[in-house]
Amino acid sequence: MATIKLFSASFLAAIALVGYVLLYLYRQIRQHRDIKRLGGYAPKVSTKVPFGLDIVYRLFRAGQLLDDIDIWHWLFSYAPYNRTVEFGIGGQRMIFTADPDNIRAVLAAQFGDYGKGEPFHRGWKEFLGDSIFTTDGQQWSESRNLLRPLFMKTRVRDFEVFERHTDKLMSLIEGKGEEVNLSKFCTSESVLSVRPTFQPYSHRVAWTANALRPYNSFTLDTSTDYLLGASVNSLGNGDNQFATHFDEVQRVQAILAKIGDTFGLFVPRRSFHKGLDFINNYVNLFIERVSSLNASELDTKEESYTFLHALSRYTSSKAVMRDQLVAILLAGRDSTAVTLSFIFHELSANPEILAKLRREILEKIGTHKTPSFEDIRNCNYLQKAISETLRIYPPVPYNVRLALRDTTLPRGGGLDGRQPVGIKKDTPIGYSAMLLHRNPSNYPPVSPEFPDISVFCPERWTHWTPKPWTYLPFNGGPRICIGQEFALTEIGYTVVRMLQRYERIDRYGTPGDMKLRSNIVLSPADGVRVGFWEG
Repeated sequence: MATIKLFSASFLAAIALVGYVLLYLYRQIRQHRDIKRLGGYAPKVSTKVPFGLDIVYRLFRAGQLLDDIDIWHWLFSYAPYNRTVEFGIGGQRMIFTADPDNIRAVLAAQFGDYGKGEPFHRGWKEFLGDSIFTTDGQQWSESRNLLRPLFMKTRVRDFEVFERHTDKLMSLIEGKGEEVNLSKFCTSESVLSVRPTFQPYSHRVAWTANALRPYNSFTLDTSTDYLLGASVNSLGNGDNQFATHFDEVQRVQAILAKIGDTFGLFVPRRSFHKGLDFINNYVNLFIERVSSLNASELDTKEESYTFLHALSRYTSSKAVMRDQLVAILLAGRDSTAVTLSFIFHELSANPEILAKLRREILEKIGTHKTPSFEDIRNCNYLQKAISETLRIYPPVPYNVRLALRDTTLPRGGGLDGRQPVGIKKDTPIGYSAMLLHRNPSNYPPVSPEFPDISVFCPERWTHWTPKPWTYLPFNGGPRICIGQEFALTEIGYTVVRMLQRYERIDRYGTPGDMKLRSNIVLSPADGVRVGFWEG
């Protein structure tokens, strides 16, 4: 009897296994048929381990070793004619592309076919809620329409917020040639104290062991001041709780975004939820105050009038206000901070460019005048320097969309890479602005007027305009960054104010190519070590 039961159990297990295999094969055959009907396949990245676990390992290690760009180059080595490849992970087909036509299709031409998708919304729900960055369709459109009027040029031109915090930024990074302890701004890898050992050059020297940290504090202060009407004052407080909790929430969220729902179950989230509670309590205090105002009080345009006041005129939902504020705070802080760090990193290595840029600023604006919006826009070389920085270091180097229905990508299939690629619903499409910006085929040949694309050269923008969809520092299409005018103005204003005061910038640290870290935004892995000399 026991033998019969054992045989029956084994038989049922075998039947179940055969059934699973047959179902898997049926789904694969049906998927193959549908993909061929829609278009075809992109070149496939070979995998030697079941479920693509070797690719998962390489992607994970690339992030640890700060070699994200190298892993993309390795993936695209399988696509000799077109920067579009595919591979499978755990049975899920995935597409990676850095082809301008495909990116245009995903972001604009076939906008309705691609979106953030429900998995992204679910994964970011706790942090960003139902904000403009996590939703699709009607919900996204309503968020966009809600926020667009709040970024009108008339509000972007209000520079009082920038001036308050730029002055505080420069005061905090300055020294007088003495030993300066900057530990409250520095990461553990950074030099915590420095002493000048070279000959005096100017009246005073300002130091920062890691420029990224002060710029993170600066942009956090300007963003909270602009949005809420009160800065968290992280520039004046190295142990600022809001900044600490905000950083920790971002750190955990970046991990969860990379490894997905299944493996995300094993990620400890205690610090994540503690940080979220602090952020929510802080933001909700301001929302409660504004919600208590009547219509006539909201119509006032007094000095205390803020982004939140304007937002509350369009919605009374406290949840909507919270989600949109936190989302804009995330976007407004990090992308601007890293761009400022990168531009001063490049200026510190290019004294001729620095001198030319400073000369333009002093000639057009002067040494002490507070710059206006028009002043910043009229500094042509400044605009070129900012564009060049964003070309080499796009703030969001990698991004992803999900196919919302069966559709196609225009290129990447066939032997020559010129045929459409069939895309089934729920297929993730990863795309890279970094690889797009660093692809030589998207540029003119190297010449005296157009140096190699790895070289920081604002002059290249004098007679050159990027081809359509080859330069996307703020994404593109209907979801193009709604706050790009604010970000560019803040970057320009800060550069002007600092170069009105500082005549020379020196670079310190280990020579060689900068290591880049890619979490939510692109950032210098080891910080930016520079010295500012006052003229």
